[in-house]
Amino acid sequence: MGILMFASFDISYAAQKTLNVGIGITGGQQRSAYDRVAKIFAGENPDTRIHYTMTLVTDYKEKFPDWLKSKRGLDVLYWQGGERLYSYIREGYILPIDRIWSEEGWDLQFTNAAKKAVTFKESIYAVPTSYYQWGFYYRRSLFDKLSISPPETWQEFLILCQLLKSHGITPITIGTKNHWTAAAWFDYLDLRINGFKFHKNLLAGNTSYTSPQVRKVFEVWKSLVDKQYFTTDANLYNWTEVLPLLYRNKGGMLLMGNFVTNKFSSVIVEDIDFFRFPLMANNIPVSEEAPTDVFVIPKNTQNETLAEKFIAFMGRADIQGMLNKHLGTIPPNINAEISDNHFVQKGVDTLLKAEGITQYFDRDVIKEMSGPSIRIFSSFLQSGDIDKAVTRLEAERIKNYKTTKISKEE
Repeated sequence: MGILMFASFDISYAAQKTLNVGIGITGGQQRSAYDRVAKIFAGENPDTRIHYTMTLVTDYKEKFPDWLKSKRGLDVLYWQGGERLYSYIREGYILPIDRIWSEEGWDLQFTNAAKKAVTFKESIYAVPTSYYQWGFYYRRSLFDKLSISPPETWQEFLILCQLLKSHGITPITIGTKNHWTAAAWFDYLDLRINGFKFHKNLLAGNTSYTSPQVRKVFEVWKSLVDKQYFTTDANLYNWTEVLPLLYRNKGGMLLMGNFVTNKFSSVIVEDIDFFRFPLMANNIPVSEEAPTDVFVIPKNTQNETLAEKFIAFMGRADIQGMLNKHLGTIPPNINAEISDNHFVQKGVDTLLKAEGITQYFDRDVIKEMSGPSIRIFSSFLQSGDIDKAVTRLEAERIKNYKTTKISKEE
């Protein structure tokens, strides 16, 4: 795939030094937000020239390994948390930032869950700069019409599904043409049934997908499939093509990341609300999906001192508040000013209650495991075949992690 966009932005004030920063973006809104960041940094450091290398995020992911491995790399790089970060840490391409974290007093400014997302073997390797929640989106007017309250427990969720179905409304809206949306169901059911530690071990390749715990996840999932609670022919729709089903009350609720709010029709958005994935077991600490964007210093940085200054800058509450307001996301720094956007406020409330944060299946497993697995999840939504799903997943685990080892904690 070729680079669709490759742009640089220079913000200079009698510049003498150059800081090269790589950023992956999805559009003009992000470009504008990071332009503001550069202006503030350059204003505080008039001897510094910020040189942005921006590409569309899909192309950025392909270029990222090349930048890490080149003899003269960029000084600071945008990246994503989870296994996508850990894989490059293991290979020695990312520098630790423990000293910066300590000097800036970030233990008092970031939640333990946010810190865990950038920690590998007791060292910290990135500053979290933004994240967003996953959960259910629904039309408030529909719930009011049926005298429904957002469910807090799984039992309440099942009652809600049954009620929606009895009114001719498909309870759960989903489009799996691109496959990845189905992974949210596996992630959340596993987190709610088996907990954060088990889930992390599983996605790290240390637990068998044929284990009783994983089969339990698929059994609960299958009960929803068998009752036809999911969109019929979901594989014919991508994640945006199913939104009209929600608008027209053909579908009751949608499990999705908060980025979906940018796609909601302006006519209907004021009627849409959010609730977190219902709780299933009182003895399981609450964990949430919250994909996290981070900035790292690559080992081949050309200016480590200036890179460290920029990392410290990106962790500041005022910078994170400004950046995330423009991005429509949540600042991980708990002292940052939060956008008054309704969905962002709901996300903050959800994530502050979480004891653990996961990055989403395709960010938390190795790349070789991701593609085949999300296709298996998508296929399961159509077939409900548990044996086939767990057998195929286990085969992928053994092949891609090259081990039959099972964690003793299982």
